[in-house]
Amino acid sequence: MEDDAAPSLRPAHPEAVPASRPPRPDVASKVLLVLSVLCFLGVLEFVADTPARSVPVALVVAACAVALLWGGSLLRREARLEITLDPPARWDWTDIVLAIPAGLACGGVVGILADALVVNVGGGASKTTLTALENAAADIGSYAGILIAILLMVVVRRGASIRDLGWRLPRSGWWLLAAVVIGAIANQGGPPILGVVPYVGIGFAVFYIAFDRLADWPNRPEWAPLAMGLGGLAMASLVAVVINKLTVALPAEAAQQCQNVQNDFNGAAAIAVLAVAVITPIVEETAFRGFIYGWLRQRIAVTPAAAISGVVFGISHANLVLLLPLSIFGIMLALIAERSRSILPTMVVHASFNLVGVLALISAPSCS
Repeated sequence: MEDDAAPSLRPAHPEAVPASRPPRPDVASKVLLVLSVLCFLGVLEFVADTPARSVPVALVVAACAVALLWGGSLLRREARLEITLDPPARWDWTDIVLAIPAGLACGGVVGILADALVVNVGGGASKTTLTALENAAADIGSYAGILIAILLMVVVRRGASIRDLGWRLPRSGWWLLAAVVIGAIANQGGPPILGVVPYVGIGFAVFYIAFDRLADWPNRPEWAPLAMGLGGLAMASLVAVVINKLTVALPAEAAQQCQNVQNDFNGAAAIAVLAVAVITPIVEETAFRGFIYGWLRQRIAVTPAAAISGVVFGISHANLVLLLPLSIFGIMLALIAERSRSILPTMVVHASFNLVGVLALISAPSCS
């Protein structure tokens, strides 16, 4: 049932908007080469500063520099050969690979600039507020770097539009599904990662969308999607039980996110909300649902593409307790993006999920 004619976020979809400008691999090549030089300079600075402690970081930065140098050379060859793509929106694995070191390098540059701005502008703020601003600036710099790298690969190198990344109005009706999940999360009294209610919404959404893909099933009864959605309650409850067991078995892992939020923002709720519930969903949805899932859908069917992108999303948060729920959450978001042909609904769901979580964590009296 997952045929190529199904509505999709794939850039090759007939409704995809044509490129707004010609591909410019020569421009992208120059940017990658400049970033490579900056990375090499960063290696020298790390080694000269604290040689012993900076070796692992220096190795990572050096690897980024080499990858960017290779990418710059690859794109220069494309420019010389005047290689163009048809359709231009088809990015490939090289864009995914190059976006990682480019994002790290751009994030470092933006982070330095943002930190300097905070120091100059926020000089009169209290120490607690200044620390929160500096940490938020670092987070925003990292996410800005990721976004810049993705746009460099997709828009500049490939000549595609941001609409090909899912930045377009959704198909009607899918805001209602987003509202179901948002309502489930909003009614949760504690951190959404550890409760049952969010998983009810997630399970309902996953099963509803999965069943909705069986639209061609002969004589499908009208109540079937609702029944399938209710079947998601069993899965949701099972997942919640597993998460609670992991929380008990791995208390340090469970407390890690709470400690990170409280240490980074020191009770500054407004700053935490800006960083975690506004910036983070916008960039992560562009990266995981627009960029990575969009690339996977060029090559494989919906189910494996959603599963792979969801697991990658879960792994990226580097927390064992959060791996399962965030992977399921990522799969749900990929399915919503698939059926709505937009990442705007997934941004709303993701932002609501993060908003409830960050407010609960930052106001928690203890992380134990």
